[in-house]
Amino acid sequence: MTISHTLNISSRSFSGGSNQKDYSMDTTGVVERLRKLKEYIEELQPYVSLTLEEYLGDKERQRAIERTLQLAAQVCIDIGNYLVAYYGLQTPDKPENIFSILGRENLISEPLAQRLVGLVRFRNILVHGYLVIDPLKVQAALANDSDLFFSFATAIEELIERDQRENGENAQ
Repeated sequence: MTISHTLNISSRSFSGGSNQKDYSMDTTGVVERLRKLKEYIEELQPYVSLTLEEYLGDKERQRAIERTLQLAAQVCIDIGNYLVAYYGLQTPDKPENIFSILGRENLISEPLAQRLVGLVRFRNILVHGYLVIDPLKVQAALANDSDLFFSFATAIEELIERDQRENGENAQ
């Protein structure tokens, strides 16, 4: 699988959402995180087509892939948390519910939200190590989640652009 998408990321203000605000959101932090997410997507790209044997053959590469998947997932969580707070949405009781809330509020699509919930659960395994890390699951995440990360970044960029069109550009 090759990811040849391009993210068009720029810092701008945006306001609105399900709970309309009188002020614009400074997207600088979101844009920085989107750029970092793009960097992680690019770092994962060379490994997407690895066979299980190739993946298992290099422990250092395994750890680098696991860590990059973890960091990319964390960026998505951070952006989601920011949007939940900004829009004054229900506070999630656990991290994976961030995306359920964003989906329910139509800030991202429901199918994307559900995939991101699974990603957060996978990230928890990588971070907390309370389960043995299954190399088959890591390889599957590598093959499937690189595109998921791009889909999330695109959805957030579109959210910012949509708000920009609807509310006009405000000074940061």
